[in-house]
Amino acid sequence: EMGPSYVFRVRRFKFANDDVYKLATKVPKINKPKKIKNIDVNEMGDKVGRIHLGKQDLSKLQTRKMKGLKRVAEDYAEEYIEEIPTSKKQKV
Repeated sequence: EMGPSYVFRVRRFKFANDDVYKLATKVPKINKPKKIKNIDVNEMGDKVGRIHLGKQDLSKLQTRKMKGLKRVAEDYAEEYIEEIPTSKKQKV
């Protein structure tokens, strides 16, 4: 090996008396914010909440109405077919 070599080791130690040791190793308490139910903060720092709702009544739900599926359209189609003249004029 080239250059100086060092050994970093504590060879002599002495503990302090109990009062000084407790004061030196004291860790302050961290004031955590009060926990609010159903609200979390995600990794991006956004506040995300959960909302509880009752069960939805699907019979009252407004859905998209399709005109092609109406039964009345079939009745109109039959009347329309009867009104169309079937004979065409021939070219002379």
